[in-house]
Amino acid sequence: LHNSTSCADIDECATLGSCSQICFNNVGGYKCDCLPGYRKDPHHHTQCRATEGHLSLLFSHKSDIRKLSLERKAMTSIVNRTRSSCGLDYVFRTGMIYWSDVMEEKIYTAPIDEGWKRETVISSSVMTADGLAADWIYSHLYWTD
Repeated sequence: LHNSTSCADIDECATLGSCSQICFNNVGGYKCDCLPGYRKDPHHHTQCRATEGHLSLLFSHKSDIRKLSLERKAMTSIVNRTRSSCGLDYVFRTGMIYWSDVMEEKIYTAPIDEGWKRETVISSSVMTADGLAADWIYSHLYWTD
């Protein structure tokens, strides 16, 4: 109620998190939409889900790298026999994972479905790379020492 005599529309889109991607304000409400490659979550109308791939969590566990499926509640070992895997990233477009090993002081890569095909990406000047990020747009690799 505005001025005790008329109603004023509230812009729900101005509230951070109203929609996970795109928000359209309407008189008396709002509508959420998704970017290409995503669709609305049938259980949460304000959230978008990717249309490709499987919902998974990748994590390094010192001696290996694992994938936890969040849809089927199953865990898979991707890369075995790492000395001390730490920083980890995944590039969906190429299907490659990247990780640092702080004991070997190197950075490796492998296809996510063929972890045994590991290759050394950087073998010198890597001290304690406990943070790692793969830039999927420009194909750059960043790490912290």
